[in-house]
Amino acid sequence: MGFLVGCQKNDDPRIAELQHQVSNTDSRIVELQNQIIKLDTLTSNESDSIGYIWNQYLIACTNFNQLRSQVFLLQYANVSVPITPQDKGYGLLKTPYGTLLVSTENVEPYLDGYKIHLQIGNPMSAHFNGFSLICSSFQTSNYFATVQTFTNAVTDQLTPGYWTPVDFILAPSDMDRVRNASVSVELNQINLLKKPAPSP
Repeated sequence: MGFLVGCQKNDDPRIAELQHQVSNTDSRIVELQNQIIKLDTLTSNESDSIGYIWNQYLIACTNFNQLRSQVFLLQYANVSVPITPQDKGYGLLKTPYGTLLVSTENVEPYLDGYKIHLQIGNPMSAHFNGFSLICSSFQTSNYFATVQTFTNAVTDQLTPGYWTPVDFILAPSDMDRVRNASVSVELNQINLLKKPAPSP
């Protein structure tokens, strides 16, 4: 399960630059791996050099994961909205039918995770009957190894001009994963008002 397909900014020069940095970092990791293999065959007198190269390898791996995460976030800008327990504002969420508003109202501990209280605003003139709320989260230490995505079916109607409260549970989870959580919405059914018949 992934994020909704949206308007990806693949021509964003920041993405090209980050992808270039990712490629360079990946080459650096391979180079360091080769040095570690060579140094590992030397005598114990070279242990300090091995330790230095190993530390450089770990730093390169960390930078690599951070760069890949930045590329991912730029490519999917506004297709998902982050959970922001410390911020009472709202984010803009793009859908094929228009833009919704998403606000994090509260986050509270719940069993082995957290219950997240959202408000979804519909500034459009259309009614939406039911939708799927897609949540993705990860741990700061390693995005690619810890990312998880799940979908909640919501039967509530998104009424035009109103905020709709939506609650869901993120579990198992710690606060680090909550801070790295984001949501997107897949709208299931759209209802438009019929144009009144002309007066006779």
